Amino acid sequence: MGVPADPILSRIVIVPCCARKTATTVPVAALDLYQDGPVPKLRERLGAHPPHRQRIRILSAQHGVVDADTLLLPYDRPLDEARARQLRPQVTQRLRDAQLGLVEALIVADPLYLTLVADLLAVPKLRVHWVPDPFDGWTQAAAVLDGWGWP
Repeated sequence: MGVPADPILSRIVIVPCCARKTATTVPVAALDLYQDGPVPKLRERLGAHPPHRQRIRILSAQHGVVDADTLLLPYDRPLDEARARQLRPQVTQRLRDAQLGLVEALIVADPLYLTLVADLLAVPKLRVHWVPDPFDGWTQAAAVLDGWGWP
């Protein structure tokens, strides 16, 4: 009989960046920078819980993938197909570290952003929950987090 998976470390939440960002000249945590899509709801729900916050990754058209606490300045770079192809290997490499012991992933991202993490879909025994609408899919995402017993 195997050891049960850690209820926090065995899971990851992946969301996209957005166009609307905090106006600042001082770098702020990525989770605080993005002001649209699923990020505000995620920040409200998990932002004050450090162990859960550490399991958040944000897909960025500028930076590839960042942790919730990566310090960033605002930028203006939309994701297009060419940029997604360019970033995918980098994102895959960065997420490899997170795959150790991973049993579930919640991805709240439209199909273009999903291409950045497509290699994650091939991880053996990984249960992936995909919410394709980052603007109106929060109810579905919240249901997954509830099922995980996350705050």
